[in-house]
Amino acid sequence: MKKIIFVFVVLFGQMFFGQEKKEVLKIDWPKEHEWKVENKEENSEVDVIEAVPLQEGKENRNIVFIYTRFKNLELYNVEFLKNFFIKAFKEDVLKGKITILGESKNGEREWVLYKVENVNYIEEDNQSAVLYYILQGDKNTHVFSIEVKEKSLSEEFVKKWSKVFKEGRLVNE
Repeated sequence: MKKIIFVFVVLFGQMFFGQEKKEVLKIDWPKEHEWKVENKEENSEVDVIEAVPLQEGKENRNIVFIYTRFKNLELYNVEFLKNFFIKAFKEDVLKGKITILGESKNGEREWVLYKVENVNYIEEDNQSAVLYYILQGDKNTHVFSIEVKEKSLSEEFVKKWSKVFKEGRLVNE
């Protein structure tokens, strides 16, 4: 009987305590919208969560937030992802402007903040602007993007969301 209890305790302990925690980047959401998860996908390389304001649907959304967590630090580092996204942007749009708003300095955790404005995608008929924040974590590389259906991002919008992104906290859950 003691052996059975011991085996049960060991198995339960492995189930409960042995699960590897995920490193995620948490933010304090601005109060003007209540957000709902519109899409969530996970695989061995990446997790993606897409959220829109509660009052907007997938078809009529004016703003969309996407959080992507890349799990392979060696491959998906900040510099690689920045260059990859910028190259993809240049291939998929008719016109647009990329502005680097800030990057990490030596000795800091690696990050980059940039905006893409006046985006007119080849296969779509609308314009948009996107603010990107990429942060190197201890286990993962995290990407936040917020896209609006406007030609450009206001200074107030960039300031507000830059603060939200930069004040994010890396946590293990």
